[in-house]
Amino acid sequence: MNVFIDLETIPEQNPDMDHYRALVKPPGNMKKAETINAWMTDNLEVEAEKLWLKTSFDGGKGQICCIGVGINGHTQVLTSDSEIVMLDQLNHMISVHNEIKRTVPEINFIAHNAKFDLPFLHKRFVINGIKPAFKCNFNGRHGQHHFCTMEEWAGFNGRISQDNLCKILGLPLKDGMDGSQVWPEYQKGNIDKIAEYCKSDVETVIAIHKRLTWS
Repeated sequence: MNVFIDLETIPEQNPDMDHYRALVKPPGNMKKAETINAWMTDNLEVEAEKLWLKTSFDGGKGQICCIGVGINGHTQVLTSDSEIVMLDQLNHMISVHNEIKRTVPEINFIAHNAKFDLPFLHKRFVINGIKPAFKCNFNGRHGQHHFCTMEEWAGFNGRISQDNLCKILGLPLKDGMDGSQVWPEYQKGNIDKIAEYCKSDVETVIAIHKRLTWS
């Protein structure tokens, strides 16, 4: 069963900022102690925050704030204050769309940059103690275990943004926010705005996939 998917993620919640402060290092070209001390005084908090914000890309620390899912022409965004609830909803949604009852479906996930979404999803399932209600090799290969629109176009370890690929293929570009705005909008409580962005991402992946597979 094909499932189009997109995650929106946020940084580690309730972080120990002392941990990130301890990771901050001055530029390698600085040698004098007084220069290093001055740089650390001016930059410690900003650099520590940058390190913390990067945890939104780390499934071991960051969290999912919404899951966009497309199955059989139906697109839905799962949102909740609880990551556990969203993962349970994903399990339920896939089970409901499973045509062969009483079996565990094998899922072919389709995403742009699947090497991010699928391992992140897998780690959140494990950390939250929730068993996926489907079979999937979360760390598998494009074309064998999942379909990655980015890798299909750019090749193994190649990169192209979803927007740039849309421009090349003559597909409509998304309006409004981009991924860098997810956390600021989350802080403002604009979950509906994030959900709409996530839904647009899924719909765009569906359109790209159709072009790349002549379907």
